[in-house]
Order: sequence, then structure tokens, then C-alpha cells
Amino acid sequence: MRLTYDPEANAAYIQLRSGRQHIRTITVTPDCNVDIAADGRVFGIELLNAKKQLSMGTVKKMVVENQQNGKKAQLRLPF
Repeated sequence: MRLTYDPEANAAYIQLRSGRQHIRTITVTPDCNVDIAADGRVFGIELLNAKKQLSMGTVKKMVVENQQNGKKAQLRLPF
């Protein structure tokens, strides 16, 4: 998984799968698109107006949690 942020476009992309694939994009809301791979699985999620959606003004970290075993990892956001 990879999270990228483009400050010029104020867009974030959460890529869930690797490699180049043929995808189709579904617009969920005006600020959220979901890319679907040819096999029907989610490839990635695009967040437009990302600073507002991710509350990046005050949040400087991301917590990744495995809900099955309760383990958590904390990542410092570089923006």
C-alpha cells in the first residue's frame, strides 16, 4: 500500500495494489474516486481536496491498525 500527496493539486492517492493495470474509475463523491482493477478489486482511492478530507492542518500522523489482532503502527505524515 502506498499513500501519495500532491500539494499543488491538493490530492491524495491511496494505492492498494502494485503494478500497472487497466482500471476504471468510479466517482463516489465530487471529492472521492475509486479505481477498480480489471478483476473487480479496488486498486486505489483518490481524495481530492485532501487537506480538508484528511484534516491535515492539525493531524501529523496516520495510524494503521490490524483490527483482528489489535496491533497498530503509527506513521508520521511528511506534509
